[in-house]
Amino acid sequence: MLALIQIIPFLIILLILLLIFRRKKAITRGKYVSLKRTYWIFASYVAALLVSVLLFYMLPEKSPAVGGKVQPETANKELREFDNLVHDGRLGDIDPRYKKKQWKFQYQLKQLNIEGYIDPSIVIERKQGTDGTIEAIYFATDTILEGFKISKLPSVNVRLNEESLIIDSPEPIQIELGLYSKEFPIRQFTDEQFMGESKEDGSTFTPMEVIYLRVPKDLEITGASDMDITYINK
Repeated sequence: MLALIQIIPFLIILLILLLIFRRKKAITRGKYVSLKRTYWIFASYVAALLVSVLLFYMLPEKSPAVGGKVQPETANKELREFDNLVHDGRLGDIDPRYKKKQWKFQYQLKQLNIEGYIDPSIVIERKQGTDGTIEAIYFATDTILEGFKISKLPSVNVRLNEESLIIDSPEPIQIELGLYSKEFPIRQFTDEQFMGESKEDGSTFTPMEVIYLRVPKDLEITGASDMDITYINK
């Protein structure tokens, strides 16, 4: 849909060029395109441009967005703070932007198997009672590519299927980041690096992903051996 909207102006321009070409042929035959027709062609083109712009901004944003520059020291500090808060169970102190999704399931069985996507760490908090519900929260820190923060990335999905809590991996995406640098003579005086170079290591960070589960106190949890499962209050 978005691609179609983007090519509409070009199609209209092509149509106008064809009409102009026909007009020139008509002139050679002693025929002229009226001023009124030219006016309506131009008005239609302008209207199509306006509609294309409106439709573009009305469509939901699904592609990744590039944010501001992030220093490696800042990113490392935020990762450490996030990890400590999660494993201490202090969810209220976690930056709200890291909370991506939340689910709640009714569950009356005594055993639960966790399976699926193994990248997120699983942190489990046992409730004081047995309310027959499982709460799942997906946290993910910022993705940083070449020092730039990337947002609006696909999220995991969590679903309940009989005795299994299944974690579905997010859809794969391709991120293209264009970087610009000054000409070499200018860089000599500004101390700017070439494209792709970094003065400090660690300018790219993959997100730290956590599935935080609140489960009834007597629920037995099982999972694949390669899953990172941590209990904060066994």
